[in-house]
Amino acid sequence: SARRRRHGFVDFLTVVICLAGIAGALYCFRNLIYKSLATDTDVPVGTITFKKKSPRRRLEHENVWEYLKLQSTIYKGDYILTEDLSEAQLIFKESKYAVDQTESNVAHVVLEDNEIEQIKTGSAEIHANSMMRVGDDNLLHFISGSVSLNSGSRTEDLSIQVGENLYTLEKNTSAVFSMGTSKDSNGKQTATIFVSSGKVRES
Repeated sequence: SARRRRHGFVDFLTVVICLAGIAGALYCFRNLIYKSLATDTDVPVGTITFKKKSPRRRLEHENVWEYLKLQSTIYKGDYILTEDLSEAQLIFKESKYAVDQTESNVAHVVLEDNEIEQIKTGSAEIHANSMMRVGDDNLLHFISGSVSLNSGSRTEDLSIQVGENLYTLEKNTSAVFSMGTSKDSNGKQTATIFVSSGKVRES
């Protein structure tokens, strides 16, 4: 009958409205989960320009891990975690110069004689099953796993803290740092360093 059809339509409309409400709530919740917890006082040190699978990061003053997205800003004090099959590339911010978005790790610098010099700002490729902590804008703290560092032609030193040792990459240096699970006679974790080009000095 017409009344039954009318009731059926009302029921259908009710279900559609409820489903739309649930979808909207889930969308808002997802955005809240992915929203950066950074504050205006946090210091940006770089940008994620490549990621594979689901690398995560935790801000220094928070206990919540969030999934990294492309172009996520990394701040001083952040922890970056990669698990099985996940990777992330961090391009460091050059404090003196703005990074050209068309070439994510290149800063175009106009010299006094109006010539343009390209400066590679440096990058870190954080491999699977690794954890790093980002110190100031030129220093990584190595916690576990492995990372490939490329200093580029940046004007600031690119350094990594491995245990109590500090290693600095000179210009145009590429090196892989791996933290093993074994410990030395003093109970400290041991790390291996493979330098493919350039020079790494221990401070």
